[in-house]
Amino acid sequence: MGIALWMACALVLFAAARFVPFGRPVRWIGELSTALTSAMLFGFLATYLDFGGWNELEWRAGVFVFFGAATVVGVVRATGVAFRGSGVGDSNRFAATKPERQTVKSRTTSSPTPDPRHATPADPTPDSRPPTPAYPTPDSRHATPAK
Repeated sequence: MGIALWMACALVLFAAARFVPFGRPVRWIGELSTALTSAMLFGFLATYLDFGGWNELEWRAGVFVFFGAATVVGVVRATGVAFRGSGVGDSNRFAATKPERQTVKSRTTSSPTPDPRHATPADPTPDSRPPTPAYPTPDSRHATPAK
């Protein structure tokens, strides 16, 4: 029954943590596994410290597990340590507010040649249209009627 108490504490913690938007990952499974794993570890630590056991309900163990797991989930959210490199932190709601690093030289200095990736195309005039290819393209095959 003690393990059921630990898991119940972890689920209540997880449900409460999902209401706090700061640092909340979009994918919830990582946060749930963090809460469950840390609750198990703090539950075994509570058993070692004689706050009850794995097979008996003890309110001191529940409080110890809840606050211990809440600390771990809070630290993981604050540091983003569990979500770096996995792609999960990139989809975080607060990731879009970070300023973008400027790595292209033409953005920071005035160089004579602009970056072609950021150039806006000019309106095509009859003289600036690309030449028609000599070989048939998929668009040109469908544009001409078949004989």
